[in-house]
Amino acid sequence: KRQVSTQSTGVELMNSLTSAEKQKIKEFVNFTGAPEPIAVEFMKKFKWNLEVAADEYFTNPPANSGNPKKEVNLEEVEQMFQKYADQQQNDRITGDGMIQFLTDLQVDPEGMMSLVVAWLFSSQSLSVITKGEFVGGCTKMKCDSLGKLQAHLSKIQEQLSSNNQLFKEFYLFTFDYGKEGSQKTIALDAALILWKMLLKGRFRFLDLWTEFLQENYKNAISKDTWTLLLDFSRFVNSDMTNYDSEGAWPVLIDEFVDYARPKLRANRN
Repeated sequence: KRQVSTQSTGVELMNSLTSAEKQKIKEFVNFTGAPEPIAVEFMKKFKWNLEVAADEYFTNPPANSGNPKKEVNLEEVEQMFQKYADQQQNDRITGDGMIQFLTDLQVDPEGMMSLVVAWLFSSQSLSVITKGEFVGGCTKMKCDSLGKLQAHLSKIQEQLSSNNQLFKEFYLFTFDYGKEGSQKTIALDAALILWKMLLKGRFRFLDLWTEFLQENYKNAISKDTWTLLLDFSRFVNSDMTNYDSEGAWPVLIDEFVDYARPKLRANRN
């Protein structure tokens, strides 16, 4: 194995690259696990051809890289991505391509598992998966075919139904995924759609919560409210008698309890 110098810092190297080159480096790092200085060296040497550079990295790795193992076939991942890529913006899957990708995975585009797909690929934009996110996701999941992705999704779906901590990680991802750009809040309409997808069968008062917001609230939803609603859904009992308004709950949840309790008492009577 040959020695490769990593004296230059990743920041210095990355600052000297174009945005397209930076994206290529990100894809190489996601796929190989190599540090950025080595990624830059390989990509430059092989004229920014990701497939050729990655193959050379695995075939003839630098001495300080350990023994990298090629766990997915990059060519298969590339072909899978190209099948769904946008024809105008061919560095991402969007719109019809996204719907077809989800359909081929046997995932309902309007169901919760479509959000799980976005989470597994670390998607940063609603209904968009960039090439870097796709390559990185497939590498992390060790999946280079639709069949492998389907099997992995089935396993994750099962885990989400039984692992509260894993579901919370997924649930928190959807806040950032659903909000617009750099906004710190999520629009009410978007929040209501996402809650219906996420909390159906998990939050006994989901319909009442939706009714309360539609009748009494017009503002966006904060991250604090978003986060603590999941905790509330797991904690509160069937008549809300265990709810303490002096606790550290958001004001919006306090107001919901005040709204809901008379309705619950009326239903019991």
